[in-house]
Amino acid sequence: MDNTRTIAQPPLHKAVVLVAAVLTGVLACALAVQLGDPTLKKIIKLVLFVCLMTVIAVTRQPKRVLLFTWIVALTYNRQYFSFDSIIGDYDSHGLYWVPADPVFAALLLIWVWERITGRLAPVAPSRALWPWVLPFVIACTVSALTAQHMVWSFNELARLVKFGLILLYIRYNFGKAEWWTAVAGVGCAILAQSALGVLQVAFNFGGSLSDLVRSETVHEHVAIEVMGSKRRRAVGTMVNPNIYGPYLLLVVPMFFGLVLTFRHMALRLLCGVVVVSGVTAVALTLSRLPWAVMAFDLVMLLVLLTWWNKDRVRSNLAVLIVGSLLTLTALLPQIDFIYDRFMGNFTESVEFRDRYNDIAIAMWTERPVLGIGLNHFMGDLGRYDTELSEKHEKWKPLRKLVSSRAIIPVHNLYLLILAETGTLGFVGILIVIVGVVRAGLHGVHRTSGAAQGACIGLLVAIGGQFIQQTMDFSLWVDPSFYTFALVVGLLNTAPGAVGDPLSGPPNQRRVTPAPA
Repeated sequence: MDNTRTIAQPPLHKAVVLVAAVLTGVLACALAVQLGDPTLKKIIKLVLFVCLMTVIAVTRQPKRVLLFTWIVALTYNRQYFSFDSIIGDYDSHGLYWVPADPVFAALLLIWVWERITGRLAPVAPSRALWPWVLPFVIACTVSALTAQHMVWSFNELARLVKFGLILLYIRYNFGKAEWWTAVAGVGCAILAQSALGVLQVAFNFGGSLSDLVRSETVHEHVAIEVMGSKRRRAVGTMVNPNIYGPYLLLVVPMFFGLVLTFRHMALRLLCGVVVVSGVTAVALTLSRLPWAVMAFDLVMLLVLLTWWNKDRVRSNLAVLIVGSLLTLTALLPQIDFIYDRFMGNFTESVEFRDRYNDIAIAMWTERPVLGIGLNHFMGDLGRYDTELSEKHEKWKPLRKLVSSRAIIPVHNLYLLILAETGTLGFVGILIVIVGVVRAGLHGVHRTSGAAQGACIGLLVAIGGQFIQQTMDFSLWVDPSFYTFALVVGLLNTAPGAVGDPLSGPPNQRRVTPAPA
């Protein structure tokens, strides 16, 4: 019999760890200020790093803290082309990394270390997603091998590899604690981005915290010189409102599902704050389709969850009435502005997208099977429309001005994939969509309660996102692209992590032995 007992760490030991972490951070800040230019952005980054190390030291949960941090960091839409001096400068077609990558790399290293040392906690098995993703990856790879600039395409393939690593990590590391940690991380990301969006519209500052103290912001430069508009629009840390709004469409419905399914009133109110914040931020983007898609998603969720759980008809009806009254109260004073925004340049917006759509179809017509190659749309745009290509040149300074990848391809994700990867890639993405919907339905079927509400919310959000992508390409942009992998991973692991323990594949199901 093993009489070994775990001795609790004394409070003094925890205090020493905390003080040591804080002192290390303070010394690092002082050293950075002495050795380099103490800009506000550097100071903010150092303070955030110190806070991260302190939380890890206090909680002793590095995986969960880093997971939470990675999810929030995904919303910081910046690209750093640090490999230009190694592989060459390919402008926005080059290889880059995003701020969330170092955090995800740390998660992968911890996973590898736990596998080597045998400390990896077992998690319920989930279904493999690679059979649904692999055809698209193969199509993109074959297309890259025949592209005019193979380096451009292989730089883009690196993003697909990262997408696959995210799915793989979630499958083998997400238990109940990690699943709900991810949900909490997404909720905090929504609150942070929504608050930033409101401040941007109220005070007209840019897409980062350091812009709060600048008299001439990057946001003003982008809005006036590049976008040709002085209208204040929320962008969060995502540079463009047409990226910011669709990201919120992908995650906010999950919390409306939790509002309708959580039993504890405090949790329902907290999720309600997240939903209201997200909906407000979408409205402040002043984008047309996201408003409609968000309304459709929320109404669809209310109908589905009321039908699914008939015991809560009165409660859900109260949510509908209160939500409708609050919405009307907020919108009625702005009805003239809303009408002007929807109809002001509607014709020009449709003609602009039609022009891009014709170019994408023309590209596909030239190479219908394999397309022109990943990451080639902007490079080939000048052959089809000189005027649009020249307009794109105005965006190029953003690559170094705000570390933003300057691309404006066709505003239709499906046509973008068709043009760059041909019919083979288009069929591949359809297979991915079928696999994602299948995983979502399985997650809904094998869960109950709040977890089921979250899964239904995510599945409805994905459906709305597929509609949204007929008018933009935001799902292909880093924040939404990698968050989409997270959403798919949550749906796929939900049965084992927060649902029925017998929900795995038939050959991997956990069987609970009967009592003697």
